[in-house]
Amino acid sequence: MAWIWIVLAMLVLITELLSGTIFLLFISAGLLLPGITLWLKPDFSIAGQLLLFSAGLLLGLVFYIRSKKRMRFRDTESEQSLDIGNVVEILQSGRRASYRGAMWDVELEDSTQELVPGRYQITAIRANTLIVKSVQSTD
Repeated sequence: MAWIWIVLAMLVLITELLSGTIFLLFISAGLLLPGITLWLKPDFSIAGQLLLFSAGLLLGLVFYIRSKKRMRFRDTESEQSLDIGNVVEILQSGRRASYRGAMWDVELEDSTQELVPGRYQITAIRANTLIVKSVQSTD
């Protein structure tokens, strides 16, 4: 009977790899726990197997909630980034700029203006997008 839990865990894991959701990973880990336990102790009861499966899912849910809280704090860290205030130069018309050796997406802080080639100051960073505002030249 242990092989049923393990095969189900592998099928759910393959499905998770194809879909890219983290929830199926927790289900797969929950299915694997009773499978391994049943393999080590063949006379493990079905109620114990279901309890172990439920505990594995609950642990996965707790892990997911804790990681979401960390991600929320990570979003506020972008406001404290050392890149904010630096100047980036957009050489071609478009929404991409080279900054620190990598290509970044660029959005204007004021969405009513057109993004044209020139110098812009970074006001925020959202994922891989630089939020910029126009820099007035002093020439």
